[in-house]
Amino acid sequence: MKRTFFLILLFFCALFVKADVLGPYTMDSNVPPTPTGYARVVLPIGGADASVAVSITVCDESGQQYVLRTTTPNAAPYCYFLAYGVYRVVALEDCTAQSNWGALTVGTIFEVTGGGYISLNYIGTISTPSIVQASGTDDNVPPSKVGYNIMKVYGIETNGGGVLVDSDKKEYGIFNYTGHIGGAHYFYIKPGTYTIKSLSATNGNYIYLSMEMLDNRFLLVGLSQFLRHSSPLCFLKRHFKNNL
Repeated sequence: MKRTFFLILLFFCALFVKADVLGPYTMDSNVPPTPTGYARVVLPIGGADASVAVSITVCDESGQQYVLRTTTPNAAPYCYFLAYGVYRVVALEDCTAQSNWGALTVGTIFEVTGGGYISLNYIGTISTPSIVQASGTDDNVPPSKVGYNIMKVYGIETNGGGVLVDSDKKEYGIFNYTGHIGGAHYFYIKPGTYTIKSLSATNGNYIYLSMEMLDNRFLLVGLSQFLRHSSPLCFLKRHFKNNL
């Protein structure tokens, strides 16, 4: 009898215990309805077009802390359910915060009485690759990409490629293997200095690199070449032998 009474007491106590923050939930058709006594707060992200780690940490009146994170840019944002009450901003991770409560900085106190939003704007540094393969073959030139030039790698009756090294010593493979001889691949390439580490071709015929370069020196293994946005278009060519 005592055991049964104790279990019933635990059950009713559980009904009245609730977390101050629930989530995250993706803001789509599957987001659950807002629970009674809570407000739905949406967290959009700005200032980035790549996946980044951005969050705001808040604490409730008891001092319990909650980390509210965002999701990938250009995707449905996250939302959280915050219990009605007073919260204080404890930390911001690589972002600034603007909300329907105004600008939120560390130490800001705000009261949740209804739904709202906290927009986190990324202010950190995004590490982007120097060279990115682009979706384009032969004369199907890909669209322009902010911060990059377009580099075309193609061959004359041959397939081949090589390895370029950027100023941070990161290596990138470039190639024109497209399934048929003489095909081409396109790459987005950031302005900077690149060193040719290796070159190869299937039969020793010409492989070309077409891009906006500072000058038109022949490509050689070990050669460093500077690339900038404002340079005129030119063609660099070199017999790529299998023994290079």
